[in-house]
Amino acid sequence: MRKNRLLRCLSATLLCAVFLLPACGTGSRAYTVTYTAGEGGTLVGECEQKVPRRKDAEQVTAVADAGYRFVGWDDGVSEAVRTDTGIVANAAYTAVFEPEYLDLPAIRIDTEENAAIVSKEDYVNCGVSVLNADEAYNFSGASAKIRGRGNSSWFNMPKKSYKLKFSEKTDLFGNGKAKTWTLIANYCDPSLARNYFALSLGAQFPSLQQTTSTTQFVDLYLNGRYDGVYLVCEQNEVGKTRVDIDEDVDDVDTGYLLEMDVRIEGEELIDYFALEDYRFGRKCYQLKSPDPEDIADAGKYPQSFISYIGLYTSDCLNAIVFEDFERVCDLIDVDSFAESYIVNELFNAQDVGDSSFFLYKKKGGKLYCGPIWDYDISTGNCNYYSSFYTEHGSWEYDCLWAKELNVWYYYLTGRSEFCEIVGRKLAEYETKIRETIDACAQSLYANERTFVRNFKRWDVLGKPNWPNPIELQQIKTWKNHVKYVRNWLLASLEFVKSQYPI
Repeated sequence: MRKNRLLRCLSATLLCAVFLLPACGTGSRAYTVTYTAGEGGTLVGECEQKVPRRKDAEQVTAVADAGYRFVGWDDGVSEAVRTDTGIVANAAYTAVFEPEYLDLPAIRIDTEENAAIVSKEDYVNCGVSVLNADEAYNFSGASAKIRGRGNSSWFNMPKKSYKLKFSEKTDLFGNGKAKTWTLIANYCDPSLARNYFALSLGAQFPSLQQTTSTTQFVDLYLNGRYDGVYLVCEQNEVGKTRVDIDEDVDDVDTGYLLEMDVRIEGEELIDYFALEDYRFGRKCYQLKSPDPEDIADAGKYPQSFISYIGLYTSDCLNAIVFEDFERVCDLIDVDSFAESYIVNELFNAQDVGDSSFFLYKKKGGKLYCGPIWDYDISTGNCNYYSSFYTEHGSWEYDCLWAKELNVWYYYLTGRSEFCEIVGRKLAEYETKIRETIDACAQSLYANERTFVRNFKRWDVLGKPNWPNPIELQQIKTWKNHVKYVRNWLLASLEFVKSQYPI
């Protein structure tokens, strides 16, 4: 009896032990393994897996977005490809990425709720960070807003330019504090550098120096995506570090900033006037000062101010055509017109006679030419005018482009006194012009790998891309595009000099 009771107890104990042992079949307990990609990358493979006990997870690969690099997994695994084995517990792993900085500063812009930037008029709130710059100009999460900018480039080109407006005045890269900055895409310029060359040259001339925008190439990251190399420029606006003129709303003889723009024709814009000329027809000028966004009364500029500056500019143009040169010098700053003419003639800027041509008048003072602006379609980058310079070193058409297209330059170059000033300035600044062209080229070459990476994001080299002529489409490398611009400018300098001997 005692023996049977002992056997029954032992059997019960063994039975309990069997039921308490963990199951070991393929249909037994499974664990959840989760893989997540941090900002700047994606994962290839199953990101959430149910893995039976002690079995292996399926392979997962971390892939960096353009402009980022894979750093490692947050548990210390350094290989991008991982297969976790012998799973015995739930687990979660995150792939870590970081921007792949090269030689340039970087601007990171994160819009509110990752909102797309779809308008030239409506701003999107954003945070802005600057990294990899001089330590004094690095910052994180500055409050700002952003919108599109440009005309044909905004509507027709995938790489967009932007206008960035900070909540507080901000110094970008040591170029002075201001709220508004521009991010220029240069998508249609296969060198990415025509604006850089032009603005660098403009800064060498005394009358243009104060109003010519500073420049800084950056890598742009928009909502975590690398968007290529951009040129940070100043907004053409009134300011102590921009166009330094007074704005007195109580006096019509105040400071004015104007832009010639044929696109105004037929549009319902209120802040413009037009000048008529028998050779050039109707040219419209928009008032840019003060900034229409900051004007009270729904952005309406007083008609008395429009009438005043319209009459003043008309008097200036009439004096150039009909009056003695002393009178011309009383009304306009001749040096600024001569120096801006040299820059525009050197570059054969396609739009110089129609748009992006700025004038400003100081309070109680003269009319000046500037700031110079918009050179992505210049120096041979145009397939709808024959102003390009051939690779064989000769002009396709022997003409002075800016003189023929721009009403101010056309009539001024009809005056021998003005031509003498241009000739003297060319002789005086020739060495500085050459040195600046070469310095720009060398600076660009030193950052070659950064610029080449832009074209991995935007694959346009050697392909049709408006308005590149066939000569530019045949150039396959970014470095040779920069070389083309350099050589074009040096040949242009020789040609313009020959037209204005002293």
